[in-house]
Amino acid sequence: MAGIIEQLGFSRLVNVFDNNNLIDDEIVVIKQAIDFGIDSIYFCTNENHSYPALFLKKINEFDEVSLKNIAEIQQRIWNFKKILFLYVYTDTELRIYNCVKKPLIKKQQTNCRDELKDFEIITATVSDKEKLNTLSSLFSAIAIDTGIIWTLEDAFWVRERINIQTRIDNFLVTSLIRTAQNLVAEGLKLSLVHKLLLRSLFLLYLEDRGATDDKFYKKINNEANSYFSILENVEDTYKLFRILENHFNGSLFEVTVNEEIKIKKKHLQLIKKCFTYGDDGTSQQILFSDWRIFNFKIIQIELLSEIYENFMAEMEPEKKQQTGTFYTPPTLVEFILNEKLPTEKIYKQSLVSKINPSTIQTPADIQVTY
Repeated sequence: MAGIIEQLGFSRLVNVFDNNNLIDDEIVVIKQAIDFGIDSIYFCTNENHSYPALFLKKINEFDEVSLKNIAEIQQRIWNFKKILFLYVYTDTELRIYNCVKKPLIKKQQTNCRDELKDFEIITATVSDKEKLNTLSSLFSAIAIDTGIIWTLEDAFWVRERINIQTRIDNFLVTSLIRTAQNLVAEGLKLSLVHKLLLRSLFLLYLEDRGATDDKFYKKINNEANSYFSILENVEDTYKLFRILENHFNGSLFEVTVNEEIKIKKKHLQLIKKCFTYGDDGTSQQILFSDWRIFNFKIIQIELLSEIYENFMAEMEPEKKQQTGTFYTPPTLVEFILNEKLPTEKIYKQSLVSKINPSTIQTPADIQVTY
C-alpha cells in the first residue's frame, strides 16, 4: 500500500539536499531552509515563478526525541513566515502542524507530546478512512495547488486554526508596541524608545548573521558573549552603542547628550524580554538562558523593514496621516539593499561583513560625554 504522502498526490517533492534540475526560485528557498531540519519542499508553480507551499519531514516514529525536534523545526519555520503547514509523517501516519502559531516557549520542563497537540491541524493513519478523505479533500497536492481551504465551507475549521495575529510579523509588531508602551510608562520619551528598539533589532540581526561574536562583546565586557549579556549592564550597553556609532554612518547609533543617564536596568530588561519570547501581555515561565523565540538568521531583512514601519504606524498614527507612510531608517535600508542585491546569478551573498574586534575601539578609548 502506498504511504499517506503518495496517496495525497505529492509527486513533485523537492529534496532539500538535491539541487539538480531546479529553477532559481527553488534553489534560493532551499538555501534558506536547508538548516531547518526538513527533508523536502512542495512548490506551487506558475508560468514565471515557483514558491514554497509546504515543508515536509519524514520520521520513524513520533517519540519524544522526534517531537522535540518537530517543535524546533516549527519554530524555525515560524521565523521564516512563508509556510503555513509542516507535514510530518511515518510510513503509516501523518501529522500536519500549524506554522503560523507562536512556537512553544522553551521552559525548564516542556512536555512536547502534550503541548504540540495544540499545533496539530489534523492527524491521520493509513487505516482511518474518514481522516484520509479529509486529507484528500483539504490537504492533498491538488488542494494545496488550488488553495481550496480558503474558499471551501467545509474548510472553515482549518481557517479558524490559522490565527494570522500570531504570525511572526504581527506578533513581533505587537511585542514591540507593548514594550514601547511599557518603556514610556517607565519614564522614557517615545523618540528614545524607538531608537533603543531599532538598535536592538539591528544588533540581533548582526549577531544571528555572524557579524558579531563573543570576541566582539568581550572587548566591552570580558564576561559577555552576546547582546543579551551586554543588556545586563547600562554602562556596557552604551559602550556598545558608542562603538557602533563610530562603525556605522547614520543616526541609528548616535548617542545624544545625557541619553545614558536616562536609562535604567529595568528598561534594558524590558527590551530583553521583548526579544527573548515576545510580549503578548501574558506571564512567562523560566526559560533556558540561551533560548529566544526570534531567530534573525532566518527572518528576512525586508521583513524587518515591514515590521518597523508597521510598528511606527501603530505608535505614531498621526505622522502616518500627515505623510502617508513611514520610511525605513537609512542604515536598515542599506542592509536591505545589500541583502537583496545578488552577487552571483543564483545565490545571494550578504554584504554584512563581520565586525573585526581587533579594529574597534576598546571601552577605555571611547570618550563619554554627558
